[in-house]
Formats: sequence, structure tokens, C-alpha cells
Amino acid sequence: ALLSSAGCNKEPANEIEFGTVENCVYQNSYFPLSITLPMEWSVHNLESRQHIMEVGNQILAGEDKNLKAIVKASSLNTVYLLSVSKYPIGATVPSNPTLQCIAEKIRHMPGIQTGKDYLFHLRKVLESGQMDITFPCEVVSKSIGGKDFDLLQTEISMRGIIIRQKIYVT
Repeated sequence: ALLSSAGCNKEPANEIEFGTVENCVYQNSYFPLSITLPMEWSVHNLESRQHIMEVGNQILAGEDKNLKAIVKASSLNTVYLLSVSKYPIGATVPSNPTLQCIAEKIRHMPGIQTGKDYLFHLRKVLESGQMDITFPCEVVSKSIGGKDFDLLQTEISMRGIIIRQKIYVT
């Protein structure tokens, strides 16, 4: 699953805060955001979060030079705030459910006013990538903790395995 805070109504501080995890609770006062995590889940450090982002970008862009440039430009405005998985990275398990919380600066895109707008553009980028991706349903709205999110679901086929994602954006 992916939670993405692609815009906020408050004026941001000069420097974004990554947030902290204490007693199985992720807190970020910059956004403000609080997520209670399962006790047994593994929290990824900054190096692991960056590696996950780089690998994902490589898989998406493949050898497409134009898409590589788009992904690189986007990554300059993207911060991986939190990444946790049910098992430690590299565990010998058939699948490893993961939750990621990502923030992207979108001020340079004044046409994006809602999570649905953001997901429209994200879908176009994903469709142009190197992955075999489908979207099993249309974008829907959900409320989580009293905050409205728009949800895009994806299914990515890789080497005979289906990876299912739920991308929540506000």
C-alpha cells in the first residue's frame, strides 16, 4: 500500500520532516500525520527507503530515456517519509506486504487540485512505463482517520507474480 500526501492546505515550513517511529506509532508534525503500525512489522531506515525508490524507478522507466528523465525530475520533488514491511527486507517469504508514505511537492503543477487529479497523472506515467500494469477499478474516495483520500488500485504482473497496490492520495 502507498499513502501519498500530494498537497496540503497549510503553508509548509522551510524543511520537510521525515517523522519518527516510537512504540509502533509513526508521527509527522510537518503534515500532521500519525499511523499506528503493527508491532511485528519492520521499519526501513533512510538508506533502505532510498534503495526501494531507486529500484522502483528503474523498473518503471526501464531503458526509456524520456521516461528516465521524467522519473528523475519527479524524484527531486519526492520524499519517502515512511516505509515498513511485514517482514525484514530480504526475508525468505513468498510475499512481503509493505506500507509506504510518500510526499511529493506539486506546487509547480497548479492544475492538480485534488488527489483524483494527481492520480490521473500518476496513472498516465505508470501506463507509459515498462511494467505490465492494469487498473482493476476507477478511482474512488475513502475517508481514513477523518481525512479524505482518493484511491487508485493497480495490479502489476512481474515474472508470473501479481503485485497489488492501493495508492491513497490527499
